[in-house]
Amino acid sequence: MVPSQIRRRLPRALLLAAAAAPASAFLSPVPSPMDRRFPLHANPERDRDAFFRAFSDADGGGAGPDAQSPVNEYLDETPRKKILTLFLIVDDENEKVLLGKKLRGFGEGYWNGFGGKVEPNESVLQGALRELKEEACVDALDTDEVGRLTFIWEDEKDKIPWLVHVFRATKFMGTPTRTDEMDPRWFNFSDIPFENMWADDEHWYPFALKNQKFEGTFIFRETTQLIKIEKIGEVRELTME
Repeated sequence: MVPSQIRRRLPRALLLAAAAAPASAFLSPVPSPMDRRFPLHANPERDRDAFFRAFSDADGGGAGPDAQSPVNEYLDETPRKKILTLFLIVDDENEKVLLGKKLRGFGEGYWNGFGGKVEPNESVLQGALRELKEEACVDALDTDEVGRLTFIWEDEKDKIPWLVHVFRATKFMGTPTRTDEMDPRWFNFSDIPFENMWADDEHWYPFALKNQKFEGTFIFRETTQLIKIEKIGEVRELTME
């Protein structure tokens, strides 16, 4: 968390620094989470020294790449993205996919794959396997990461973007069983209930079902309203972080 005194001070100082920084400091091919929260700030990775010189002038001096300034503390303490997982069990031969109806919490009532947060002592894969076991009572035997998705909440400026690692398996052990979290059910590829799923799902499920690697970025408002697709498509390798 950014201390409250820094939170109050940072936006004004950043605006002043932006006005003083050179135009080159604003050239960034991909906006970062910090860009989205403070759209007018100079990009510290592209022109870090120029940014801190501008910030120092705007804030009365003393700031620099190694100083304990609000910008340094913000960059050090603010996580880039929240890491989550999503798991799909796919029956390629019969063209079926196992989905679960969310019974409580975030996304209640929607059909989805199985997943959730990654615990501090877990790898992303370990977290994905644990969530699958907890929510559907099955163990995946041939796991493959097929996609990465970034979700941005346009109207919740204090909510950092999510990075969801999407996994796929065709072999599993156990019987899909209803839990407190999810009610699992098999769907034909042609009968996936996209009308009762997250709005982004119809755009990337075709890649996952075909076992194609993909990446995408989606911007939401009011939790469930998809307002923009920044990108979605097949990739040779997964590099989104």
